[in-house]
Amino acid sequence: MTRLSVLGGETGGRGLLGAGMSRQRKVGLVAACIVGGFLTLSLHIPGAVITVCLIIAVLVATTGENTLWTQHVARARLRDAAKRGTDVYRPYDAAEWERLASNTDRSERKAVIRALAALRQMPPGADGMGWLDMRASHPGVAWHAPRGESEYFSVCFAVTGQLRGIQSSRAVDQAGELFGRFQASLGKLSSLASGVQTLTRVLPPDSARHEAWVRSQLAPLPERVTGDDETARRARRAYTGHIEAVRSYDALLRQMSRGAMISRHYVIVTWRNDARFAAAAATKGPGRDGWRELMADEIASIRRRLQAAGEGRVDVLTARQTAAVIRNMQHPDWPIDQAADVDPTLFGMASDPAPKAHHVSAPGPDGHAADWYHATAQAVPASIATGPRTLLWLLPVLTNMRLPIIRTVSITRVVVPTGQAKRSARQDVTSDQAQQLSDRDKGRLVDEDTVVRLNAAKRRRADLAPGTGHAGVEYLIHVTVSARTPEALAQARRQMSEAFDNSLGIEQLEWFDSYQPAASGLTWPIGRGLRPPKTSWGDRFERRTARD
Repeated sequence: MTRLSVLGGETGGRGLLGAGMSRQRKVGLVAACIVGGFLTLSLHIPGAVITVCLIIAVLVATTGENTLWTQHVARARLRDAAKRGTDVYRPYDAAEWERLASNTDRSERKAVIRALAALRQMPPGADGMGWLDMRASHPGVAWHAPRGESEYFSVCFAVTGQLRGIQSSRAVDQAGELFGRFQASLGKLSSLASGVQTLTRVLPPDSARHEAWVRSQLAPLPERVTGDDETARRARRAYTGHIEAVRSYDALLRQMSRGAMISRHYVIVTWRNDARFAAAAATKGPGRDGWRELMADEIASIRRRLQAAGEGRVDVLTARQTAAVIRNMQHPDWPIDQAADVDPTLFGMASDPAPKAHHVSAPGPDGHAADWYHATAQAVPASIATGPRTLLWLLPVLTNMRLPIIRTVSITRVVVPTGQAKRSARQDVTSDQAQQLSDRDKGRLVDEDTVVRLNAAKRRRADLAPGTGHAGVEYLIHVTVSARTPEALAQARRQMSEAFDNSLGIEQLEWFDSYQPAASGLTWPIGRGLRPPKTSWGDRFERRTARD
């Protein structure tokens, strides 16, 4: 029997106003109380009336799943993007930039500004991304400085996975335990790596490797010759046989891949570019040379740990290979393994505005323009129905889909050091128990949501007991579906929502309809989507003073 684990019921930190209240409502109520306080002091009774009206307005605007405030923010975001021209993306081209910048026609000024805003180095999903190491035949180390977030580095590892073929329940349990140990190792105070993203890409078979194999097996294509002697006839037969062999193998690949889907698995590890990283890199060498030397050691260590975790074959992707994966996720017609023609500094595909979708319109490998539509959603832990689950609980959305949907499922985790996670669990248990006692003292029925949160916090505290070797973790699940038409994309969205609800017990997927182009990056192999957990001054001091 495969081991069962209870998931669900988690809502994050409790805070001063409790856990059952959204961030929008908390901010709105605090602002309403501050403004209302000044109005009451200055206007007395009229000010108090206005304060009550403000509080009621906040409660109404933040009630429900798709609140009025959320709708307002989404519309404002779309209007702002259209006004500034950032709803369109075109890969940066120096000649085009110079042509637009030299346009002095005042009647075309707005159009020129929009066109200049569309020309960007990186696509919306990889805003602020560059490379610390993009050398050929070297592990690709991406350097990220997203707007409003801390800098970090990421490296993508391609793995074959822990389970292949039919495996026993014991093998499944051992695989889960090994990967759990790998994640826990990132939560040690001595660890510089801080986050891990596991990503599964489900797509039609990629023929790039098969085509490379058949090219290596065939003799060089002979030249076509004229003449009627025996040598010319033999040469023509060789030429015809070569072409027929290639066409036959191509037909076989097309027949075998019709309606079939394969899975590719990746593990992305992230490192924060903070004071601890800089201090460790300084011992390796000056400046960025020291950073690269440190990252080389870290990458080798992570690769060994992934192999020890039973992840099968572990390959560190180069910058070109990582960019090829991202190109495939934007335009699935491009083979995911075709990296020779990719520019790691300019891998974005042209995109245009589309309702509730990331619309990519760019040439495929055959040179003809093609359209692809993508939609990304997230399943936050609070939407996961509480209940026991096996280690294979995500399998239905990875393999057993009714339609052959091209999709990417990503789980981004930020590992929380054990001490910090224990303190958070104890605080949450205390807060929820105090809420229960308060409800009983006031003669109110105990809120079911409080009971669920308390049980989840108690499980978390038990998992972090001394001797378990566990660390804390904050995680988010993201999924991206792709289709060639808006109608097919809408169908894929419906089926994916049904699969998450019926098969996984995730009650709701939150689709990022007002910023789908940027949301696509949440399922790219670059470790986006989850900010580092908030830490107290004591936790930061403890990590800074840690010694290897």
